[in-house]
Amino acid sequence: MNPTIILKFLAFLGAHKKSVLLEFNQGLNVIYGASDTGKTYILQTIDFMLGAKEIRPIPEIRGYTDILLGIEISTGEKFTLSRKVSGGDFLVFDGLYKEITADLSGQKLRSKHKDGRTDTLSAFLLDKINLKDKRLKKNVSGETNSLSFRNLSHLTIIDEEKIQKQISPIFTGQHVSKTPEISLFNLLLTGIDNSYLDYRPKSESNSSSDIAKVQILDE
Repeated sequence: MNPTIILKFLAFLGAHKKSVLLEFNQGLNVIYGASDTGKTYILQTIDFMLGAKEIRPIPEIRGYTDILLGIEISTGEKFTLSRKVSGGDFLVFDGLYKEITADLSGQKLRSKHKDGRTDTLSAFLLDKINLKDKRLKKNVSGETNSLSFRNLSHLTIIDEEKIQKQISPIFTGQHVSKTPEISLFNLLLTGIDNSYLDYRPKSESNSSSDIAKVQILDE
C-alpha cells in the first residue's frame, strides 16, 4: 500500500495580523458553521496549497501574506509547505512549523509541474506517495503524459458542486480528459501506469495515404 498524506494544520500569517490556525486530527475532521463563514474557503485554500494556481480574494484575507500547510506522511515524515497568498512557487521546510522565522531554511519548489523536473511541488509530493515518474495515457493513439499531482485533485478535493454532478466521480466532465482520467483510475486501483506504451507518430507516407483516402471519399 502506498504511503498517504495526512494534513496537520492550515495557517494564515501576516506581519500586522493575528495568525489564524486551523488544526486537523488524523481521520475524519468536520468543519461546520453557518453559510458564508469560510468552510468552502478552507477547502479552496487547501487546494491552493496543493498546487492550484490561485486563491479567491475575499475581504477577510486582506493583510495576510503567507499560508502554511503542515503535512505528515504515513511513513512518519513531516514537513511544512509555505506559499504567498498572491501565489507563485513554494518553500518546503522539514518538520512542522506554525510560523516561519528568519533562521529557518526552506527548499524552493516550483508551482508548475514539468515532465522530468524534480524541483516542483508535484514531483515532491508524488515522490512521497510512491507515484513519481508515472505516466498516463493521453489519447487513444497511445501518447502519454507524466502524472502530475494536479491529476489527483478532482479525486481528493471535492466541493459541493462536484458532489451534486450526475457523472462518475472519476471524471471531471471534460471530454478531452476522459482517457487520462481512466488511466489514472486504473493506476490507483492496480499500481500499473502506462509507461509501457510505445507511441510512434504516423510517418509522412501514412499521413499522405490518409489524405488520399479522404480525397477519394470526398469524390
